[in-house]
Amino acid sequence: MSPVLDPVRQSLDGLARAWWRVRWTRVIARTAGAVAGVLVAWAVVDRLRPLGRWPLLLSGVAVAAIVAAAAWWVQKRAHAHPPVDRMARLVEEQCPELEATLRSALDPAVEFSPLGSIVQADAVDALARLDEARVVDPDDRRRALLWAGGALAGVLLAASLAAPTAVRAARTARFVVAPPALMLRVTPGDRRVVKGTPLAITAVIEGAPGDLDVAAPQLVVEGEGARAVGAFTRTPTGSYEVRIPSVDRSFAYRVRAGGLRSASYHVEALDRPRIEGIDLAYVYPSFSGLKPRTETDTGDIYAPAGTTVTVKVRSSKPLKAAELRATDGEGARALPLQVVGERQGEVAFTVARDGAYRIALTDTDAVGNGEDTEYFVRVMDDRPPDVRIIRPAGDRGATRLEEVTLEARAEDDYGVQSLELVYAVRGGPERVVPLGGNGQTTAVSGRHTVYLEDLDVKPGDFVSYYARARDIGRGKRSTESRSDIFFLEIKPTAQEFTAAQSSAMAGAGGGGEMDDLVAAQKDVVSATWKLERRSAGGRSASDIRAVGRAQAEVRDKLRQSAGGAGAAPAPRRRRGIEAADAEAPPVPLQAAGEAMDRAVTQLDKLDTRSAITHEMDALNQLLKAEAEIRRRQLARQQSGQGGGRGRSGNEDLSALFDQELMRQQTNYQQQNSVESRQESTKGASALDKIRELARRQDDLAREQQQLARERSQMSVEEAKRRLDRLTREQQRLQQEAQQLAQQMQNGQQPGQQSQQGQKGQQGEKGQQGQQAQEGQQGQQGQAGQSQGGQSQGGGQSQGGASAASRDRLREAAQQMGEASQLQQQSPDQAAQRGSRSAQTLRDAERALQAGTPGERQRAAGDVQLEARELAEAQRQLAAQAGELAQPQSGASANERRRQLAGEQGRIADRVASLERQVRELARGADPVRDPLGQAARELQRGKTTEQLQGAARQLREGGTPQGTDIAAQQRDAARVLDRVSSLAGQASGRGSGEAQALSERLSDTRDLRDRLKSLEDRIAALAQQAERDAHAPGSEGGQQGQASGKDGTRGQSSTAQRGQPGDQGASQAGSRGSSQGQGDGQGRGDTLEELRQLQQEYARELQDAARMVQGSNAGGADRGGRLATPESQEFSRSAPGTEAFKQDFARWDSLRKGIANAMDRYEATLAQRLAEREAAERVQAPLRDKVPDRYTESVVRYYQSLSRRPESR
Repeated sequence: MSPVLDPVRQSLDGLARAWWRVRWTRVIARTAGAVAGVLVAWAVVDRLRPLGRWPLLLSGVAVAAIVAAAAWWVQKRAHAHPPVDRMARLVEEQCPELEATLRSALDPAVEFSPLGSIVQADAVDALARLDEARVVDPDDRRRALLWAGGALAGVLLAASLAAPTAVRAARTARFVVAPPALMLRVTPGDRRVVKGTPLAITAVIEGAPGDLDVAAPQLVVEGEGARAVGAFTRTPTGSYEVRIPSVDRSFAYRVRAGGLRSASYHVEALDRPRIEGIDLAYVYPSFSGLKPRTETDTGDIYAPAGTTVTVKVRSSKPLKAAELRATDGEGARALPLQVVGERQGEVAFTVARDGAYRIALTDTDAVGNGEDTEYFVRVMDDRPPDVRIIRPAGDRGATRLEEVTLEARAEDDYGVQSLELVYAVRGGPERVVPLGGNGQTTAVSGRHTVYLEDLDVKPGDFVSYYARARDIGRGKRSTESRSDIFFLEIKPTAQEFTAAQSSAMAGAGGGGEMDDLVAAQKDVVSATWKLERRSAGGRSASDIRAVGRAQAEVRDKLRQSAGGAGAAPAPRRRRGIEAADAEAPPVPLQAAGEAMDRAVTQLDKLDTRSAITHEMDALNQLLKAEAEIRRRQLARQQSGQGGGRGRSGNEDLSALFDQELMRQQTNYQQQNSVESRQESTKGASALDKIRELARRQDDLAREQQQLARERSQMSVEEAKRRLDRLTREQQRLQQEAQQLAQQMQNGQQPGQQSQQGQKGQQGEKGQQGQQAQEGQQGQQGQAGQSQGGQSQGGGQSQGGASAASRDRLREAAQQMGEASQLQQQSPDQAAQRGSRSAQTLRDAERALQAGTPGERQRAAGDVQLEARELAEAQRQLAAQAGELAQPQSGASANERRRQLAGEQGRIADRVASLERQVRELARGADPVRDPLGQAARELQRGKTTEQLQGAARQLREGGTPQGTDIAAQQRDAARVLDRVSSLAGQASGRGSGEAQALSERLSDTRDLRDRLKSLEDRIAALAQQAERDAHAPGSEGGQQGQASGKDGTRGQSSTAQRGQPGDQGASQAGSRGSSQGQGDGQGRGDTLEELRQLQQEYARELQDAARMVQGSNAGGADRGGRLATPESQEFSRSAPGTEAFKQDFARWDSLRKGIANAMDRYEATLAQRLAEREAAERVQAPLRDKVPDRYTESVVRYYQSLSRRPESR
């Protein structure tokens, strides 16, 4: 090769390298971009869905292969530049002017050509002149460098993003190739814990390097459907832990972490030993005279000092040890209990002072009971005996032929030595009757019959009585206590009393003052008696003098009354001694005044014993004066009627015997009805037990609510003790409810026995209407609407009712358990749960009633009385709520609204309970024909409960402008309750035709009163609005009209406040003046037009009320005159403001008041007649029931004994 061509070859070789570097840079950029894309894709896939072990390994190997292949490819292309002849062609393509000079020079054949040297020289010269930029573009070189730099930066970024994945893949590969030895250690493993305590389970993964990312362990509970129930959390120490807040049952578990599995472990939940009962055996000291006794299922100790008490504890689990720990602070000690048998321990100690104790039990599993209950130890002081009169528990009247049974009872801490009944006639010598007592019992009761006929009493006399008791001595003098003193007033016979009453009413009721004097004198005697029975040190001189002042006031009032009677003018046509005797004050009044003077003197001397004698003398004289006044009134009445209508003494005696016979018959019937009721309820023990449980649960809920209110004011120890006692009582009620439900489930249903027992006793059970229906359902003659309802209701399955009752009993027991658990934490919530359980018990009672023969009628009677009582209470509340429509302000108005809201809420709760009871009784009956079914539909259709609850919410939230609407809702609810009461009366079998008619008339009367009240409220509101419009600024005409109508409203402030039609003169006058003005005349015109329409409607309602009252002969509004009606005062649209009724406002007000008073009397008469009719239907025996022969013989013997007048009885 010619040396001349070396420069050509070198130049071409340099151009080739420059050109290839640009191409290689582009290769690097493309390859780096591809590698970066692969790395990013790998990292993103792992982030979105973490790859498992093998997918991670395989993907890592693939990515590594791709990166290696790319590196190899770039390295391979690094030195692959084109040869010299190819580069010469490329240069000639870029530089056409060379015209193949370079390729010709490089041709080997040219070297031996004569022109070869020239061609080579031209090639060298051309390359020397050639610009390299024409072959390798600098811009392409810069772009290639930029692409390569960006691609390499992308590779670095992608590598950083994929680094965690690559690291994890490398670790996984390392553990796959050479796995480490891992172990999962779990603590505590197998464990025995007490139920309700927390449990912590710890897991540690041993043998794992620090850079190993292991999956968090999971707790798996074994058994049916084993599942993971909780994930572990990592602790700062590197272990894992899961906490179970409360272990309530035994279970098996294991732990898993990724591929690691632990062994299976068992957790056993242990019950704490529970005190099932504590029995106390008392051995009293010898001086007490009390016999040893034993109390079961208690714990609180009440005994005198020196008593030895043996505490016997029954446990729910076998005992290992037990001890009694005193918790009374100073001197507290622990007494070990001797374990007797397997589950009982006992210990004895002597009571020395007040204190408290707890029982600590430890079972064979070394589990304690927690000492959660504290029991009291109370030393009983020797208090005076508690003595009281049981029957009659108060003053009462009696005829001189009556036999009165007096019953007394005495109780003492240690024993009652004696109980005596003391009575005296007219304050004379006391007669003592022993009733019992021997010091062996702590409670003594007794009764004694006082035969008033043997005491030679007459009307106006009285018999005072009281009881006294003494306790045992205990080494000292016995203590005597006396009860309050009461009086038996000897009254005239029924005929004399009725006649005297009629005469007294006709003569302006002068006997009312005498009754007040008698009552006041009784109060003075009772007050002095209470002071006398106190110990000498307990009497207060100021109290005695206060009683003396009261006696002086009674004396002064007596003399004023006697002076007024003596000064009264004698009536016309009285002659001689008869007139003087009729009008002069009775002589006993003077004697009563003198006795009161003596009593005041003794009280001023602080001598209560002597004062009592004079006070009783004064009382006796007052009663005699009262009887004398009645006798005179009766004499005047009989003399005014004429002597021909008098009765002989034999006729009066015959009437007395007839009345006595009627009274004895009534007593006998009532006694037999009570006995038959007892017989019929022997089998209803389950129902009685449910009622008793509900009553006790109500009492317990009230105590819980009281504790919740007073807890902040108690000491911690006292609150704890009361909580413990309430908890024990709640648990006891829960156990009894569960036992009763179990007994009913086992078929021990006394209701079935009662059905069998009734079959043979239907004759005795016929003494009362309702119980005759219970005992004689199978007899004929029991048809009618009420019996139809009974047959439909009674057709229910008793087994179904018992099942429903059992379900509610179990629900109530569960609620009691929840209340017991909440007792310590929240007494308020516990009280709410307790109230719900009491309501559930009542539902159980109703469910059992619905399936028990005869109980459905009795329950219907209860529904009737409850619905009537709720209707009356709702009407009273509606009247009070209507007052809220008037503008009010201040704290008193808000307090009144809150009180009404609380009362409305309580009535709503009672209505809800009544609705549930009606639904229970109507279950299975025809909802169209059965009265109870109709009652249930009435309550459901009227949504009474929801309305009353909404009214309570509105009252509670305020909303005074809505008061009228609330009152309307309440009156609607009262009307619905009236209809429910009427329907329940039909279902109970007591709803006779007359009673039904009276009930409907009473309901209509109350509806009319409600409508009048609603119209009055609306008229009052519109009248106030019209008055405000008339006084509005800028209305001169309205002010003139108001001034012109001022005369119409003068003296009618009370009527204006109530919105009566008497207000319309002012409002219409204001309207005329307003129409002459300008501004808001149209608005006032609308208001007055609406007011006029309401007044017309009010007048029509008054006409209806007048017709109703006149049609019933209820009496007029004015004494001795005819009741005026608004019929002649009809509203007219012509000549407004000129009618007479719009000007005579006093006449309108008198008319309204007259009709209102007449309606009051009419409603009271209807209510009294209805009550008497229903009472007669409840108490009187059916007319077809024959009086037993044994009773007839007893009555004959009784009156024969009266005719013989034996000396002693």
